[in-house]
Amino acid sequence: MKKRICGALLSLCMTMPLLPAAASAAGPGTGAMTAGTGGIVDGNTLYFGRYTENGRTYEVPWLVLDADKTNTHKGGAFLISKYLLGSTPFEAVWDGDDNDGQAQPNEWQSSDAQRWTRSFAGSEHFTAAELSAMQATTKADGPYLEYGASELIGEKAFFLSGEEAATYFHSDQEREAAFIADPVGSGAGWWWLRSPYGDKPHSAGVVSVVQRYTRVSYADGARPAFNLSLSSVLFSSAAQSGKLSGTVGAAALKAVSAGTPSEWKLTVRDSSRTFTAERTGYNATSKVMTIGYTGAATGANEYISAVVMDLSGAVKYYGNIAQPQSASGSVKLDLSGVSLGADDKLYVFSEATNGDNKTDYASALQELSLSGSSTGGSSGSSSGGGGTVTTDPKLPTEEEKEILPSTPVGTDHFIDVKKTDWFYDAVKYVYEKGLMKGVSDTAFDPGATTARAMLVTILYRLEGSPAVSAAHAFSDVATAKYYADAVAWSVENNIVGGYGNGKFGPEDAITREQLATILYRYAAFKGYDVSARADLSGFADADSVSAYAKDAMRWANAKGFIQGAGTNLTPKSNALRSQMAAIIQRFLEFYKS
Repeated sequence: MKKRICGALLSLCMTMPLLPAAASAAGPGTGAMTAGTGGIVDGNTLYFGRYTENGRTYEVPWLVLDADKTNTHKGGAFLISKYLLGSTPFEAVWDGDDNDGQAQPNEWQSSDAQRWTRSFAGSEHFTAAELSAMQATTKADGPYLEYGASELIGEKAFFLSGEEAATYFHSDQEREAAFIADPVGSGAGWWWLRSPYGDKPHSAGVVSVVQRYTRVSYADGARPAFNLSLSSVLFSSAAQSGKLSGTVGAAALKAVSAGTPSEWKLTVRDSSRTFTAERTGYNATSKVMTIGYTGAATGANEYISAVVMDLSGAVKYYGNIAQPQSASGSVKLDLSGVSLGADDKLYVFSEATNGDNKTDYASALQELSLSGSSTGGSSGSSSGGGGTVTTDPKLPTEEEKEILPSTPVGTDHFIDVKKTDWFYDAVKYVYEKGLMKGVSDTAFDPGATTARAMLVTILYRLEGSPAVSAAHAFSDVATAKYYADAVAWSVENNIVGGYGNGKFGPEDAITREQLATILYRYAAFKGYDVSARADLSGFADADSVSAYAKDAMRWANAKGFIQGAGTNLTPKSNALRSQMAAIIQRFLEFYKS
């Protein structure tokens, strides 16, 4: 965790003077923007979701308890509402006949308090994209001092346990909370914990600066917490005026501030967006790039935006380059005022920008080649699109490694893989064979892109993870990475060759034509018949298949491994994790027969 300060142990006699809960040690900051959640630290405020009371809607501010880990100590962030969002009894009526599933009235499972949090984590307070970014948490808390055990089972919002309340807060100021509808007049309120208290079956834990207990039938404050999935976050920006663009248009890119705000908002990935983009031309004299796109969302707050990021993932420039009037079209991007480094990368995406303190929503980021665009690069009158790459950057998070769930996917342990999903059988197949795992204990993230290193790791696992004799050939493949031996093995066996500049791009998202090419070479390595060729001329975008990938794409389509999307083959689109699972299953089952 970042800047962790351990909370005090349970005490009933703390009498230190307190500052108002709404006070902040630093201003919100302006114009700051980072990739992922890299700038957020413990004690910061994050705006996320909304709450309505008495006809007024509030953008909910959350206190960051741990910016690096969830309350289960895995990759993510752990947050709690800064204010009380109304009140609820822990258990309003309990007549002892177990008619609501409780063994006793202060048990969290099936309590009125749990029902409040389950209702809260719904569409009234969060959009579908926000809900996707909230991890479903399963955790068992044992007894802690006077507090009894409690359990979370796949819960996206919940109250703190007695132990969490005693250890996560940095100060009494953070522990204190007023009601959001009356933060000044209401003063510090009492708010529920999810832990039962001692041997008192009609009492549960509460906090009012210090930790106490009270009768379950009382209506006390609701202060929900949740775990944020960092892999769902594309950008973090200052909550007010954080994403500052130049005037909408080709020259919109604006340098991003390196400020350190204390209040943030997020841009989260919206899996319903199908935006793709391709560099179709570049004038090296004017430094203007032409970009063709499809799948753009249109509307009052909808933009096609661009960012330039350096090798570390820091955002250098951001801008809204167009407000599209149709889903498909072409836009210009003027790079003449942009200082580009040799390793900088350009990404474009479709996004909804919703204003201060409100979550923004964006498509997967599409990387466009900067070949010929960098400072000191080649000059001339014009050049074509060549070298275009469509990909999604690997943003720095604590969730880079896949995690093996303790329960098989066949028992629906992955909350985002349902039996009705077209990819359910494929995910089950690759999981049970140990080829792909989850991004957390409970999530597979089927709509996320797949890194290039992940595919070669899958193939390496299929071969039994043999010892490698080849030296690590690429400057961007560190020997300590989990995929280092897999990449070395694939080079040794002529399955991959890299980008041709000494780099492999292990954490770049793999495109469909790259996936086909690597599978094609692996099939040849195995001695399989790779002579099949399909006629791709029926696909409207057949000419966009790169020369190096034409045979592989024709073979993969002939075998049914890679199929079209309507009339398009989309060779340069990112291969999603669900698609990867399906293609691997088709490949293995075909050659098994």
